[in-house]
Amino acid sequence: MLRIRFFMPALAVLTWACGLATPASAETIYSVFATGCGSSTGSTGPSSGYVEQAVGGGTCDGFGSQADGKAFAGPEGLGAYGRNLHNGGSATYGGGLATLTTYFTITPPAGTPIGTPVPVGLNLELHAVSLDPVPGDGDYVSLIVDLYIGGFTSGRRIGTRTSVGAALGIGINVPNLNGDTFLVVDPVSVTSGSPTVMYISLDANAQGASGLGQPLTINALNTLRLPRTGPVFNLPDGYSVDVPDLFVFNNRYVDPNGGGGGEVPEPATCALVGGGLLLAAIWRRRR
Repeated sequence: MLRIRFFMPALAVLTWACGLATPASAETIYSVFATGCGSSTGSTGPSSGYVEQAVGGGTCDGFGSQADGKAFAGPEGLGAYGRNLHNGGSATYGGGLATLTTYFTITPPAGTPIGTPVPVGLNLELHAVSLDPVPGDGDYVSLIVDLYIGGFTSGRRIGTRTSVGAALGIGINVPNLNGDTFLVVDPVSVTSGSPTVMYISLDANAQGASGLGQPLTINALNTLRLPRTGPVFNLPDGYSVDVPDLFVFNNRYVDPNGGGGGEVPEPATCALVGGGLLLAAIWRRRR
């Protein structure tokens, strides 16, 4: 089980060897990973691309266990899904991990020196999440939202929820709702005028171990995304931010179908991909 979920760290470390230098232009990377019935797959796409992966179909073992995973990521949000039907034998796992890695730059008001430390928070929307409660020791479904701003020191888990109420690290609970949940991230200090890395991940997974033969499902495919109304970042008065890849201009989301959006940056660098994958690997090792 653990071997299946830790297939990424070695790749992340190799990619990290490329170096995490700030690129000349802000670039956005989307990565997705899906696991089901002992099989894993992943892919990465740059800038305004869209990536999706799914694993499923068939049975995992001689007991007839099944496990499926899905994930997608793009400019308009992240989605993940896991399903597990465990009938006996070794634990089985199905799930998806979607990540977003990008850069943003805080613009100070006129007369304020570049390089001034600024407290920066973030608002997120999480839509129509469905978690099936699970009886039985060892069976669970979970949803985890992680965020890093400016590097490892400002990384934090901003939302966790499991079917059995288990705590998976620090953070607030994501309510078990079929409606919408709004997550407000406490501010961290960011230097104005300098590109700052931001990494967001959404992990949905279902694990079966007790052999009850009951389907376990976590569905977060209705997307984790930046808010469509109001400020995206929580900033002091007079400060602003643009993230053209994510359709954010003057700290507001602009619907691309209504004429918003900006130029597509150059293809992503090895460094940025490595940064996102290494953060995912570190998170997995924490668990």
